[in-house]
Amino acid sequence: MLSDDAFSALMNDTCGQPWYVVLSKPRQESVAEQNLIRQSYDVYLPWLKKLKVRAKKELVPTYVPLFPRYMFCRARDAEHSIAPVRSSYGVTSILRFGMELATVSPQTLLYIRNLELKADRAGYEALTPFKPGVQVRIRDGALEGYEAVVTMSDTQRVQVLLQILGKEHELSFTPGQVVPV
Repeated sequence: MLSDDAFSALMNDTCGQPWYVVLSKPRQESVAEQNLIRQSYDVYLPWLKKLKVRAKKELVPTYVPLFPRYMFCRARDAEHSIAPVRSSYGVTSILRFGMELATVSPQTLLYIRNLELKADRAGYEALTPFKPGVQVRIRDGALEGYEAVVTMSDTQRVQVLLQILGKEHELSFTPGQVVPV
């Protein structure tokens, strides 16, 4: 994710060039970004912070592209053509609407950046899918297939209330052992 200073430098609109929407090859956003930067283009690839189950045990924060396969790019000056972007390694094409290249205003990019920063500051409670009251399905062990209700969770444990034979039981699982319904 870009630092605030790097983003401010990108948004410096002294060159007057439009921002284009670039489509990368599947799961090659970072490759495309690095190749475009190497060719002296301004590139903005927004990231989203998410929690991911690691080794079926704990939830860890990870970053994924906010818009999978899409990023924003512009030439640094009027003499720099946007045409080579299409043949850059990791890039599929520049998004078009008919014959018109898709452009994005700097204000829209600023709004996207604010969303990115808000998600980055979010803590575990805001990001977890295992909030109290959420129904989950057990996907591991002897109770596989049973559904339960989350009572509490943290990065390493999800505590659920499970009803078996008319009785409620409070059980604890790792985040990899349950999945939201």
